[in-house]
Amino acid sequence: MVLVFLQRSHLVKKVKRKRNKAMTFQKSIILFLGLFCFSCSITKLVPEQEKLIKSATIEFVNPEQVHHPKKLKPELYNAIKPNPQYGLGKSKLWVYYKNKPKKEKGLKSWFRKNFGEAPIYYQKKAIERNRLLLQRTMRDKGYLGSTITADTTVNGKFMAINYQIKSKGQYTIRSINYPSDSIQLQRYFKLVRRHKGFSKNAVYEKEKVDIERDKIYTIIGRNGFLDFPKEAIQIHIDTAVGNKQVDIYFTMNELKDSMASKQSYLGETFVYSDYSLENTQNAIDLDTISRKNFKLIQSDRVLKPKALERILTSKKGHLTNYSVLNKSITRLLDLGVFKYVNTKYEKRIANDSLLLDRYFYLTPALTEDIIGEFQINNRTGNFFGSNISGSYVHRNLASGAERLDLTLSSGIETQLSQNSSFINTLDLNAEVKLTFPRFLSPFRRNRTYTSNKPITSIKLANGLQQRKDFFTLNVLSSFLTYDWKENERIRHSVTPIRIYWVNLVNTTATFNQILDADGRLAASFKDVFIAGMEYSYVLNNQKKNNRRPYVYANAKLGSSGNIVSLFSKKSTGTNSNELFGVPYAQYIKFNPEIRYYIPRKEGLFASRFTIGAGFPYGNSDELPYIEQFFVGGSNSIRAFRL
Repeated sequence: MVLVFLQRSHLVKKVKRKRNKAMTFQKSIILFLGLFCFSCSITKLVPEQEKLIKSATIEFVNPEQVHHPKKLKPELYNAIKPNPQYGLGKSKLWVYYKNKPKKEKGLKSWFRKNFGEAPIYYQKKAIERNRLLLQRTMRDKGYLGSTITADTTVNGKFMAINYQIKSKGQYTIRSINYPSDSIQLQRYFKLVRRHKGFSKNAVYEKEKVDIERDKIYTIIGRNGFLDFPKEAIQIHIDTAVGNKQVDIYFTMNELKDSMASKQSYLGETFVYSDYSLENTQNAIDLDTISRKNFKLIQSDRVLKPKALERILTSKKGHLTNYSVLNKSITRLLDLGVFKYVNTKYEKRIANDSLLLDRYFYLTPALTEDIIGEFQINNRTGNFFGSNISGSYVHRNLASGAERLDLTLSSGIETQLSQNSSFINTLDLNAEVKLTFPRFLSPFRRNRTYTSNKPITSIKLANGLQQRKDFFTLNVLSSFLTYDWKENERIRHSVTPIRIYWVNLVNTTATFNQILDADGRLAASFKDVFIAGMEYSYVLNNQKKNNRRPYVYANAKLGSSGNIVSLFSKKSTGTNSNELFGVPYAQYIKFNPEIRYYIPRKEGLFASRFTIGAGFPYGNSDELPYIEQFFVGGSNSIRAFRL
């Protein structure tokens, strides 16, 4: 039957192919006529005294002198402003001309703004400005001495512009020179740790030189020179050395403000933890708590002093540091307790030293929330589902920025079919999660942290899943997890305690037949105790306001059963070991994932690569059902069923 069907469909396809060719030809003629009509009508709409810029193109006269011209061209096109983007057949331009609104608001105005494109008329100044912008872009990319000309071609009311770029080639760095004077400020120039790409014989790029300048400015700011102006750091590029090379000189201008060359030290720190613009309370009504590094001033207790001690780590009398000052503000906001964090700095002279007093004005946010959510979804196979959930959140449970989350959720899924029950799947879930903005440990250690945003979370959850015609599964779980950021790009997560108790409550006769026929499936659906740990490494090199490609990577490594095996006992009548009368799982699991994003003018291209590998051993023949890998469905690649 299959062979007959394939042969028949092949014959039908031959007949359809001829019809499709004829239809495609007809559609092409209709499309051509439509575009022709658009062009004709637009010609009439262009004012007599104007020339409409039809296109703007960029051409390399000597592409052999350009490194990766295809990569460079998109950045050059971004420099042309405005750049004609009228759409297929100038349809966007036609929409703009034909929808002239009488009011700023209304349907015509909305339609014109979202589907139209304003015309770009010839202006000599605009072309010259774009030519100079292209020249600057080439220079910033290391193509010094490039010449750019703009040629125009007129066809009726339309004009095309062609920018021709002639390059001398990309210049490299011959030497990098810093001040040799013994002045204190100029010593910090040589403390810069040169980043990859900025060194001798590297390609000269203005962006890399600017990054070096920013690093010098940051190092100076970290050493107490808060008033030092970045403009005082000058960069000179010598292009007269020949052989397409440059010498770079970093110098420092003479400072007009004497305070800019004076190091400052941290003075007093005052924290107002319940600050409000509407609060007219007299200072006499406020309580003042003096700690080693700050003074806490408040009317009602918002945070314990210990919680602030972990954040405000700068000590009185130490050199001021820009990065530390800014990090304190970020950490206060990350607590989730405060809606606003405002700061004020005051300078004063004491014993011939410049002191900086800090004032933190903290406005508390809402402490508690109750959130409800209801969802309806559908997927392939006539599956329809709904989910309802409710949660309670407390963001400052014990006045130490501890966060409590209580969540209850229930979901059902039904398949509209004559041979299945109305309710196909029923899920009931309950979760309690407690998060601390610090590392909790039974061992005594320093309570101040140099890492970014350390978090300890403890979670207890129970999930009951009932597949109407198959089984009912209950999973009780608990976790202890430590999270911290190594830097702005890298985050670590360690779960030393990760426990699941999986209980197959009941099964149907139909499902038992399936298990009897598949030994691997039967092994994965047994009652099991999972006790192990997991480590996760996350990398995200996306930068703010940057349109360059970026990478997101997440690698997870987990294991179970290794420590439990030391306390287990051999069960009678079976070959497996048990803990609390339940067999435990023993396996190692690895799950790396890499995503690559390419931002475009609108939206982005995204690609994703992931692998899941699990290896049961010792006390396990298969991975437990909840630890196996799944793909597709509403929580994964939604274009494919689970």
